[in-house]
Amino acid sequence: MSFNNIKIELKEMKSRWVEISLQSYEESGSVHLPTLKKDIDTLEKMGSQLSSVLEISFLHKFLKMVREIQERNTKLQENCKNAMYWIEKYRQASPKEQKNSQVLGPMLREASGKFNETFDEIQPRILEVIDFLLQEMAEKNNVVAKTLTQEVQPPIIVGNQPQIIRDREMIREIVKIRCRYCHQLYDESNDHCPNCGGR
Repeated sequence: MSFNNIKIELKEMKSRWVEISLQSYEESGSVHLPTLKKDIDTLEKMGSQLSSVLEISFLHKFLKMVREIQERNTKLQENCKNAMYWIEKYRQASPKEQKNSQVLGPMLREASGKFNETFDEIQPRILEVIDFLLQEMAEKNNVVAKTLTQEVQPPIIVGNQPQIIRDREMIREIVKIRCRYCHQLYDESNDHCPNCGGR
């Protein structure tokens, strides 16, 4: 993936999560769990792809932030299962049981509250990680762009053996000396003047 593609994907991801953060719980929540998992995996891959051009200290901090989101996502998945369990229990209960139960209502509210609370923690963290990576990429723009877009010259096959042709620049210094008889210049490597034969 090229540098520009990573940047475009990050910006799309950011606008998706800004939009999700503006939605109500009825619209978001468990609906966005697959998106969350996919985006966490994508962020981790981007970190790997940029590892050759970004500083170690930045990568360490970035991957730590991604791992924290992964841990919160694990907690979110557990809270989602718990909330779904109590939603199902509530749906299976009769209207009378739903109204009179001392357990169903409070447990459902508590489970839903924990899910929403964890989801609320993750949303700003995702945006923070995206901004963190975008900012670092902007600072390293030239280096990253050059490194990710460098073309490797394909090997040329000669017979059975592939040979890689490398460009080399050789600088040779040629020293010329002036003949003291005819005043013409000649190479220092010659032992006499090619013009008059003087030494």
